[in-house]
Amino acid sequence: MILAGPSKSITAVPRHRPRVVVLCAEERLRQLLTYWLNSMPLDVTTATNGRSAADVLARHGGEAVLVTDRTLPPWPGLPPLPVLKQQNPSLRIVGIDGGAAGPMQAHGPSLSGADVTVTRPFSRLALRRSILATG
Repeated sequence: MILAGPSKSITAVPRHRPRVVVLCAEERLRQLLTYWLNSMPLDVTTATNGRSAADVLARHGGEAVLVTDRTLPPWPGLPPLPVLKQQNPSLRIVGIDGGAAGPMQAHGPSLSGADVTVTRPFSRLALRRSILATG
């Protein structure tokens, strides 16, 4: 709460709610992430394939965070993540890795195109921190 004068108060409102696009191959993970993220002050869109994610990202420009469990190989209909970031430098990407043998751990976040990697299993708080760490 921000105080404005001796007796007036104004609630601080964020300029905008960050756009998050969830693109995961596993339906259960996609549903869980969407549920978790909808409980946060975010505009969440769930994409079931690369084309729909590309459409959302094209419509909403650079103020977006892409949360995905697949970085290598790229999603059909969506450019490889490093190319996507070249096209839209302000796009932030959170990669969800399956563990020590996952491609993001093997190649590192920068080679996969992710800004931040979250390794499974993870908590809602870890996901939130990862999204905030991209900005």
